Amino acid sequence: MRHALLLLLLIFVIPGFSAENRYDLCRIYVLNHSDYNYTEFKKKIAFSKRYRGRYYRVFPFKKLKFAEYYLKENENLHTISSKLGISVDSIASSSGIDFFYAVKQGRKLIIPNFQGIIYKTRKGCSLRYLSRKYGSRIKDIQRFNNFYGTWLSAGRWLFIPGAIMSPLEQALFYGTAFSNPLRSSSISSAFGIRKDPKTGRMAFHGGIDMPAPYNTPVYSAHDGVVEFTGWAGGYGRLIVISHAFGFKTFYGHLRRINVKKGMKISMGKIIGRVGSSGYSTGPHLHFEIRRYRKKLDPKRYTTLKHRRSQRVVF
Repeated sequence: MRHALLLLLLIFVIPGFSAENRYDLCRIYVLNHSDYNYTEFKKKIAFSKRYRGRYYRVFPFKKLKFAEYYLKENENLHTISSKLGISVDSIASSSGIDFFYAVKQGRKLIIPNFQGIIYKTRKGCSLRYLSRKYGSRIKDIQRFNNFYGTWLSAGRWLFIPGAIMSPLEQALFYGTAFSNPLRSSSISSAFGIRKDPKTGRMAFHGGIDMPAPYNTPVYSAHDGVVEFTGWAGGYGRLIVISHAFGFKTFYGHLRRINVKKGMKISMGKIIGRVGSSGYSTGPHLHFEIRRYRKKLDPKRYTTLKHRRSQRVVF
């Protein structure tokens, strides 16, 4: 689990891989056959699909190459993936993109001619671990990266041929990793700077507020272990659940807590009831997502939509 946690952090959060500094980039201007570079690069991608790992000895090796393309209006990563025949995982990893919906017009994409993802090594990382993790042969990883050792120095960027995101990594990438903690609710106060309802001063709001009647069931947003239950100052009655990859979810202002510290919780389990305890002006759920103590916008990682409630509560 610790290896997996570090892996996700290194692939999707830490920038630094630069294909420009390591490979000769060709520039694709338009995604049709009027562009010679598009036609030739698409051929390279089609050829690479003959690779299946176990065919190492018979697959005619072609060097790893990258192309750059600037996203145009009405295009997204799926558009590019479909046109070129390369996976979204490969494009996102090579381009340093960690959230699908954050990619806007004008964004520079780095596209490999081969299916796979970029990985940054850490201390003690070995090719054997990477091979076992992704199902890619050690010899293939070596030849794609022109490296023939076994142990890797920390901070080395590697291309892992044939690798794809895990189901959880994909859920984080598409913003669907966490479910709605209330079955039906709008958002009365969003994440970010807002006017404090009692002092009138502008202040940072580290979660979202979801109004609901007293005793409305509150559900766990993901599998995890209960880390804290009890009274927590302005949060009132609070539940904190620890999840994989360093994530934690906070459920505040509860009227009732139905779980205990140390309990293993599955996604969708009822953990408490909506209330108005603590620093609150009415019944609602205060919902937070944190990662390594940093507060994150819950709408980034859930299917929640920002629907403004008619009655604002905090």
